[in-house]
Amino acid sequence: HPEIEEECIEKPIIISGLPRTGTSHLFNLLSRDESLHWIPYWETLSPFPAPNEHSPDGRMKTGSGALQLIDWCMPKFAAMHEFHNDWPHEELQLLTQSFVSLSFEASMIVPSYTKWYRKADRAPAYSYLKRCLKALQYLRGGERKRWLLKCPEHSMNIPHLVREFPDATYVQTHRDPVQISASISTMLAYATRMNLKAGCGTDMARHWSGMTEDMLRSSIVDRPHFPKGQVIDVHFDQFMSDMKGTVQQILEHAGHEYTVETEGRIDAFLADNPPGKHGKIDYRAAMSSLGIDAEERRRTLSFYTKHFGIEEDFQ
Repeated sequence: HPEIEEECIEKPIIISGLPRTGTSHLFNLLSRDESLHWIPYWETLSPFPAPNEHSPDGRMKTGSGALQLIDWCMPKFAAMHEFHNDWPHEELQLLTQSFVSLSFEASMIVPSYTKWYRKADRAPAYSYLKRCLKALQYLRGGERKRWLLKCPEHSMNIPHLVREFPDATYVQTHRDPVQISASISTMLAYATRMNLKAGCGTDMARHWSGMTEDMLRSSIVDRPHFPKGQVIDVHFDQFMSDMKGTVQQILEHAGHEYTVETEGRIDAFLADNPPGKHGKIDYRAAMSSLGIDAEERRRTLSFYTKHFGIEEDFQ
């Protein structure tokens, strides 16, 4: 189907903030706008049909099975990061198919890959991502809705992201970096039970505590690559205090209408998914048990707090 290359990905809205900064919740609320394309979880795992496939039911079943395994292995995971088979999901799995992705570092501890990734040319991975989106748009009948995308890895690859999507609206989310470090380190340490032997959680937490620093630095150093007027900053505390207002601000910044229908669907989603629905995690206790010094992280990551004027909210 060479005609797929003729598809255009026009003016996407891309959330490029770090993990644990409210990106998933913001993604879910923005996706209530039915005029936007997004990728559900099952489709990120199996984006393209096999030859002669008549229905995506088999691929959807694969996604359901993956979530059942996650729930069985990690019963507390939903309290950290809830997602469902038909909810919008980040395009991380599409980048993973290029074999140039941070997803491998979130699943395993392979220092040689970490070293290789830092030096690798990541541009082809983003070219592949765009090609995948063209194919997915083609499978949706070529309907040229705007795409809604989200992936924390983008904060490490802003130049490549902008090169492939130069007309996008970019949403950079921000939060207390100590909270980010504690949250992502805890979540990925817990997730080691999916792939690694017992006792590897501490090593994973320490690795991602350092990775968080790298990602924060990249988000500052590479920010000038964002085209002027096409990036909007969203601070976590402001988002939590006015969720619908934040969504409206983002859509209006992107030149996209915020409708009464979208607001109604946001209200319904919030009513069905209140804060703490699946319990709460004591990230301060978890951080301490994993051997990460919160005060040392506060000092080390102060460059980010000062640069963006971040409020401290680590509890």
